[in-house]
Amino acid sequence: MEHTWNVIEVLSSGGANYNWRAYELIGTNNATVTKALTVIAQGTPLFSFWSRGSGNFYGLPKSVSVTCDNGKPYHFWMSAYLTWRLVKMGHTKVGSAAAAYSIFKGYSFLSKSGYRDPITNFTLDSFHGYNNVQRMDMSYSAAGIRFALNILNNTKDDKIDLDNAIIEIFKKSKNNDSMDPDDVRKLLSTSKQQAYLKWMYRFSPDTPYKLLVKN
Repeated sequence: MEHTWNVIEVLSSGGANYNWRAYELIGTNNATVTKALTVIAQGTPLFSFWSRGSGNFYGLPKSVSVTCDNGKPYHFWMSAYLTWRLVKMGHTKVGSAAAAYSIFKGYSFLSKSGYRDPITNFTLDSFHGYNNVQRMDMSYSAAGIRFALNILNNTKDDKIDLDNAIIEIFKKSKNNDSMDPDDVRKLLSTSKQQAYLKWMYRFSPDTPYKLLVKN
C-alpha cells in the first residue's frame, strides 16, 4: 500500500507532464522507471476520455460517480495522497482533510503555474470556461479527499457523487461583475484577505468539500 501511494504522489505531481519534470529532476537516472510512469501518466487522461459515458471512468476509482471529465484526474489523486499521508504522519483525519483542501484552495486562488493567473480569476466573466474549469478542479480535489478517508475508514467502496458536487458548486457560485486588471493587482498587493473573500464569494469553493467530506 505504501508503494502504491508513493507512485500516486509522483504521478499526481505532474499529471501528463510528469516526464518533463522527471527528466529535469533526475536526468536519465532510473530511465526505465521514468518511462513506465510516463506511460501511466500520459495514458490515464486518454483512457479516461475514451471511457466517458461507460459508467466506469478510467482515471478514477469505481466508487466515484462522474460523467464530467476535466482531463485532470491528478487533482483528485494529489488531494487523496496528501490526506492519506498526513493521517499516516499522526494527524487527525479531520485536520488532514482540511489541510489538503486548504492547500488546493490556495493553489486555485493564487497559483501562477501553467495557464493559471490569480488576476484572471476576477477579470473574466464569473462563468467563463477558465473559471468553470477551476470549479471542476476543486470538486475533483474534494472527491479525492473523500476517497482517501474512505480508504482509511475501510469503506473504500462507498459511493462518491462527484457529479453532484460539480453541479452544486456551479449553483452556489455568484455571477458578480468582472474587475479591471489594474484594480485586481492593487487589491492583491494591498489586501489579499479581501481578495480572498471576493474569490470565495465568486467561486464558492467550500461547496464540494462540505458535500463530499464534511457530510
